[in-house]
Amino acid sequence: MKQTAYMTAGSSSAGQADLSAALAGMRRKEKEEALRFLDTHGVYDPADITDEMIAEYRKEICRQYKKLPTDGSTLFGLEHARNRAFRAQASAMIEEAKDAVLHKKMMRKTAYFLASHGICSFSDISLKIREQYAAYLSMTGFRNASAALHVLDLMKLLSLKENTMLQVRPQEVSYEEKRLFLLYYPDYAAAVRLIGIRNKEELIWDFTIPAAEKVKRQVFLMIRHMMREDAGGSLDRFRKRLIALKTLYRIAAEEGWEDVERLTPKEEKVFRSQTKDSGAVILNQMRSLLFTEGGTIHWHATIWYIDRLGLVSHRINPATACRTIS
Repeated sequence: MKQTAYMTAGSSSAGQADLSAALAGMRRKEKEEALRFLDTHGVYDPADITDEMIAEYRKEICRQYKKLPTDGSTLFGLEHARNRAFRAQASAMIEEAKDAVLHKKMMRKTAYFLASHGICSFSDISLKIREQYAAYLSMTGFRNASAALHVLDLMKLLSLKENTMLQVRPQEVSYEEKRLFLLYYPDYAAAVRLIGIRNKEELIWDFTIPAAEKVKRQVFLMIRHMMREDAGGSLDRFRKRLIALKTLYRIAAEEGWEDVERLTPKEEKVFRSQTKDSGAVILNQMRSLLFTEGGTIHWHATIWYIDRLGLVSHRINPATACRTIS
């Protein structure tokens, strides 16, 4: 979407009329100041008002007034003006979300933001859009940013639910060298429960960082396994394992690990020193997953899992709980 437009002096008079109409809710003095502000930025169409302009204008208002205006038409006048340019697109999204989102004010604010950024379908909401919305809320000093982002997440989940209902079988997620946000994971049943995790940063996985490609793929396989197999389990237990896995991924990138299955006792000790019991659990589960579900037996692994070796029953002592060979 075009964010900034520059018009010639000859065309500015018609544009000023459009802006003046868009700023109709402001008092005369504030409207004149807003028009001058936009004129200095070469903007004569309310659709071309950017997030940065709205934030900058708000800061100017805060500097001018010893006591901030209590009416939103002054502080958020440019936002309201931009909203008028996207009323049709936003109204359609508001109608779609009205039964799923209880906070109507936040729903309207979020829908207008999406429309002004070229998003007309909830399925197009991405981590990038979420971060842009968070930045906008911060820039404009919006006090209830967490509630607004929660509404955005509910809108995305609504689209995931609709897509899941149309699928004959769950969508298989493949590894890609990009960022992955688990709350927007394409399996609705796996994603929806993660709305309960307060710190959403824990759900962001960056597969673009400098790290061994094999390790990235191994970590991704473990994430996919957890999302598929833990859908009905304890969210707190899931979160602890996820944090432990993220710690493993960070250390692997920092220390230059090439293969989780080839970890030395020294490397394993480094990892366990930075995690609690969940570290040992996630490492064992990850090794087991990689060894037992590989296309071929990974003879190079430092730990072998008996279940994968296909040993006949009389070769295994049923009295022992040992299921690995190292």
